[in-house]
Parts: sequence; C-alpha cells; structure tokens
Amino acid sequence: GSKYSGSGLWKVTGAPGEEAWTSLSGRNAGLAASLASLQSVQHQNGTAIVVGAGLVGVELAAELAYFMPGLKIVLVNRGQEILPHMPESARNYVRRWMGSHGVELRLGQAVPSGQEAESLGILGPSVVFACAGVRMRNEFLAGLNCCDAHGAVLVNHSMQVLCNEPLPQVKQGEDESNSETEDDSGSEEQSESESAATVDSQEGRVLGHIFALGDCVRIENCEHLSR
Repeated sequence: GSKYSGSGLWKVTGAPGEEAWTSLSGRNAGLAASLASLQSVQHQNGTAIVVGAGLVGVELAAELAYFMPGLKIVLVNRGQEILPHMPESARNYVRRWMGSHGVELRLGQAVPSGQEAESLGILGPSVVFACAGVRMRNEFLAGLNCCDAHGAVLVNHSMQVLCNEPLPQVKQGEDESNSETEDDSGSEEQSESESAATVDSQEGRVLGHIFALGDCVRIENCEHLSR
C-alpha cells in the first residue's frame, strides 16, 4: 500500500562484467543466445546437460524434452534423489514422466564446473545449464560495507540498509535532543524497554534513504536462511 515518490537510483544486482543482464534488452539478448545455442546442439544431435534436480532443473529438463524433441537431455544431481523437498508421490510421477520422454537421470554424481560433459562421459556437442543453487549478486555494494558474511544486504525492519560499522556522526543541536514533552516521556520509556537492544545495535548505522528489497536481503537479528 506504500508509494515511492521522488528521485532515486534503482539497481538490479549483478556481478561485475554482467551489467548487460541487469537490463531488459540485455536479458532478451542473453535468452536469444541461449536459444540459438540449444538449436545448434539439437541440429547436431547433441546433448543438453541440466545440473541440479530441484524445482528449476526438473522444470527446465521437462520443457526441453517437450519443446525440443530429438534433443538428448541428461539431468544430473549431486544428491541421490530428485525434488528432495517434494512428496514421494510427486517424485515418482516426475521419474515416470522423465523416463517416458527420454530424459536420462544421473543421480549421486557431482560434476565440476566447466567439465560437465567430460566427467559424465558425454561425447559430441553439448550445452550446460546450471540449476544448482544460487548466490548473492551484491558485489556492487562492496564499498558500502553493508553485507553480512553470506553476502546478504543487512536491513532494519523498515528495509533501510545498515552499515556494519557506525557512520561518522553529525553533531545535533541540544534543543533537538531535548524537544520531547512530559506527555511523551511515559510512552517513550515503555517502548525503550521493548526495543533497546535493536536500537542500540542500529544506532548510527542507517545509510540514509537507501532501501533494499528482494531475496538478497536479511533483517538484522533474524536468522540467516540457507539458499
């Protein structure tokens, strides 16, 4: 229900050298290049190697099998099972579907990045799609010192970005610090007892009017969720 107004900088995260992927035109060009690579491998009776048998990897393998008949597809996973977080009935259904559409499953195999085809013994043309896990893409924020050990951007409950260390303070006038009235003091004392630790830990660390949204942020004092 909130509305943002005013001037500001909106940044889509990306690693250095991958700036093209952070624009719509760049993403379209990247998808077009991936499709051209797939079609080339298909015409040469090659193999599409999908690494990772989670939701993304399984869906991609199924889409390739359905829309690109004749393309050999190998779905490889380091774990011994596909869709490990899904019910057994769902896993069994996917296994049957993959088998009936010619998708080869290679489970319990770890493949080194850049050597997937060689480690799997696949000869001929091939294309690899890595669908195993994700990583934070916040390298452009390195100079602000606002990321935790996992690379997530630290924010408070208002989604304001927090610096790891206190920022240089600007001295305030004494009148401003003593402007509360006696009527407000009671409610202020009550709120202080509830959030003293949070206030103390964030004092002087809010990076102005910089906000962060998305799945690469972490609210301070909340447990980190593994990705």
